[in-house]
Amino acid sequence: MVRPALAAGRALAVLDYFAAHPEQSYTLSELSDALDINLASLLSVLQALTDAGYLARHPRRKTYGLGMSVVAVGHAALTRHRVVDRARGELRSLAAASGAQYVVSAVAGDSIVILAVEGRGRAADV
Repeated sequence: MVRPALAAGRALAVLDYFAAHPEQSYTLSELSDALDINLASLLSVLQALTDAGYLARHPRRKTYGLGMSVVAVGHAALTRHRVVDRARGELRSLAAASGAQYVVSAVAGDSIVILAVEGRGRAADV
């Protein structure tokens, strides 16, 4: 079995973290704490991801957030997996009719990833 490159694993951890928190921006220290990656190693990963456009760095706040290259990758993935858009349309109809929230998920490696969410969650009946 081929041993995965440590830097590649760290880059994937960073992208997975931002996928789970897409609207947030984080400092180097916040990401280091959250991902348990030392600052020097993480800085080189963040620099590579920023240079490639997968992350964007705010010049004054010095925080990192998702970059525009992720949009291109997401668009390409939706083109490849058109069933997600079809499922989203069906979920929208179900959510409108029921007032409930629906989620499409899939197994990706050893994780379950959320692909689409439609509708609004309701408070539990008391």
